[in-house]
Amino acid sequence: MRATQIDDTDASQATPSSATPSSATKQTEAVDNAAPVCQLEGYYGHLERVLLDIGYLQPHTATARMEKFRRLFNRSQLSSQEVAMLRGILRQVEWASRAAISTSSEDD
Repeated sequence: MRATQIDDTDASQATPSSATPSSATKQTEAVDNAAPVCQLEGYYGHLERVLLDIGYLQPHTATARMEKFRRLFNRSQLSSQEVAMLRGILRQVEWASRAAISTSSEDD
């Protein structure tokens, strides 16, 4: 009877290999969920325009800086939802920037 109890304990603690995805499975899922290239390109263009508008990028260094941003974001393998979230942030920055400009021009 004792041997049966040991076997039952071992079986309850064992996890099937299919229960925990391998790193290869996770990588495949990430690639499958990755945003389409056209969506990323739209984001990169939007990011560059906003960063130029707010003065973070300068025209003579924009290309090199944007390549660094591209490498950073491409390593993350962004999903469509993540790209949409980042573009929402950019739209809010644009709105806040326009609001600040219109407020400062009204004060003059």
